[in-house]
Amino acid sequence: MEQTRRVKEVQQEIISNALLACRIRKALRIHYEAARRQKGVGAYKRMTNIVMAGIEQSKVFQDIRRSIGIKLRDLTFQLNVENATWCFSFERLLNVNIKQWTLASHKIGQVEGQEKEKLRSILSDFEKRRERLVSDIKRLEEEARI
Repeated sequence: MEQTRRVKEVQQEIISNALLACRIRKALRIHYEAARRQKGVGAYKRMTNIVMAGIEQSKVFQDIRRSIGIKLRDLTFQLNVENATWCFSFERLLNVNIKQWTLASHKIGQVEGQEKEKLRSILSDFEKRRERLVSDIKRLEEEARI
């Protein structure tokens, strides 16, 4: 949010400095007057050519372009530095969280393995007892038949 606010401030500053109508009118006044004096066939084309030449030659537009370029370079540098710092701290935090999660997951896996081993031994013991019971039942059935 802070960066967005700063970008908007720079944008407003650029607009207010660069697009001052009086500055532009002053810079182009001579060209506007020359364009106004044009008459006859092809006057409109000559007028636009005069105004376009004035725009290209006017120092005010070069100053505006230079000013905007400087402000944007400064803002770009500042945002790059801040974002690099933010990304670095975020990356560090993310790496720490991943390591902690991996460690916790490994421990959970070990505990789960131990619990599964306990269940296997219980099931194995149950199977042995079941086999003994089945064999005892068969033996008793046979004894009962005799």
